[in-house]
Amino acid sequence: MEILTRLSLKRAAVVVLLAVALLIGGSVIATQLSTELLPNIDFPVLSVVTIYPGAGPNDVADGVTKLVEQQISGVTNLDSIQSTSAENLSVVVAGFKYGADLKAAQQTIESNLKTIALPTNVQAPKVVSFNFNNLPVLLLSLTSSDGKLSSGDLAKIANDTIVPQLSKIDGVFSVDVSGANTKQVLVTLDATKMRAAGLTVQQISGILQADNISFPSGTVIEADKSVPVRTSFTITSTQQLGNLIVGVKLPAGATGGATPGGAGGAIPGGAGGAIPGGAGGAIPGGSGPTNGVTSAALQPQPIKLSDVATITLTDAPGTTIARTNGQPAVGIAVAKTRDGNTVQIAHKVHDALAGLSLP
Repeated sequence: MEILTRLSLKRAAVVVLLAVALLIGGSVIATQLSTELLPNIDFPVLSVVTIYPGAGPNDVADGVTKLVEQQISGVTNLDSIQSTSAENLSVVVAGFKYGADLKAAQQTIESNLKTIALPTNVQAPKVVSFNFNNLPVLLLSLTSSDGKLSSGDLAKIANDTIVPQLSKIDGVFSVDVSGANTKQVLVTLDATKMRAAGLTVQQISGILQADNISFPSGTVIEADKSVPVRTSFTITSTQQLGNLIVGVKLPAGATGGATPGGAGGAIPGGAGGAIPGGAGGAIPGGSGPTNGVTSAALQPQPIKLSDVATITLTDAPGTTIARTNGQPAVGIAVAKTRDGNTVQIAHKVHDALAGLSLP
């Protein structure tokens, strides 16, 4: 200790310079340190979440979960697989050994999932990892001072004005809006009218699925270029949905199914007295109308969805509710990237909000 003291006294200028250098270096490093609530920890777990609308647990297990498990089972350093098949939802949790490269494992799983054939209305599986940094670093509330704006109106303002501005901030990973009611189309079938038309719920459900489609139809090659062709038809209004043909009304005395493409006397190419060119007094070109019934009255009449159902646009049941001082509101959650600085992002978000022009 005495040696260090004598050396420091003999080299006082050097000691002062070292102290100043440490002070400056410490000040610079201190300004670059991140202030975080929780440490940056990666858990060796990946989850595959798949939405299967309208499917029961057994259908989800057979049509989705088992296929996903097969694609995960061969990934390197896999330790365990746990799965849950619920109504409309499949969750497969893959546990890996500590030290495993999760990014490489996630890329492998995502690549494998692209090769499996899932049912037509299943949403694309999502591979997600859990990290404390995925939690929101800021929770904001948007409401109106007079309480006249609904949650839907507030959500539109948030999505159109606030979310785009906050998403541009360096270090912001996602900006999510919650608490807003979404719209849904409610089709209420009339059992009496359906029986009279000879229709079933399964027939109408199948027609609705077949008429709201989007799928690849092949390619067109022109001038050494291959252009993909896609067939799509999306129902965009309740009126368009109501005009959808769900069946055919047969004339009195004809026999056959009421579904387009079925077999019966009212369908072109079927068998029966109401077919042009067939046998019977009511057929055009035959002996003429019978009992005062014109040939037009004997033609099959299309049945629209609006003829057997009531179609309304309503608010979908919400999964979250947001209130600020008792008034309707929407919540805005801001999450940062893995390397983002929580304090800096918070300051930048507040600065961005101050510069917004809101109603």
